[in-house]
Amino acid sequence: MPPYTRQLRARLASTAERRRVYGTSANGERVTFWVAVGADAWQWMRERPHFLATLLPPGENPEDFNWDALRGHPPVLIVVAGAAAPEIPERLAVSVLRDGGERVLIHLPSGDIVRYVVEGESD
Repeated sequence: MPPYTRQLRARLASTAERRRVYGTSANGERVTFWVAVGADAWQWMRERPHFLATLLPPGENPEDFNWDALRGHPPVLIVVAGAAAPEIPERLAVSVLRDGGERVLIHLPSGDIVRYVVEGESD
């Protein structure tokens, strides 16, 4: 499991907790998951305690983690925090989809957004 998965699941299990995090609808039904990737991913997490978030530890392979905690609440937003090999965000997006994610958005340092969806689906 990626870091912070236990906390993420505990917060997700409580409607009151979900209402307190950024990117959640007022009724707590729709949430936004964030995943930080890159050399500054740990710092990004520490600076955002009110996000439903996890991270890919720098130097780790996204395929080695189980991302199923992010299932059922599209989109998952991947944020590149600091230097990261250019292929890592895409590999992470594919890994999230592999584990049940439906739609993943990557916010690139250039400001561009790249969208990934399960094959054959659109929104």
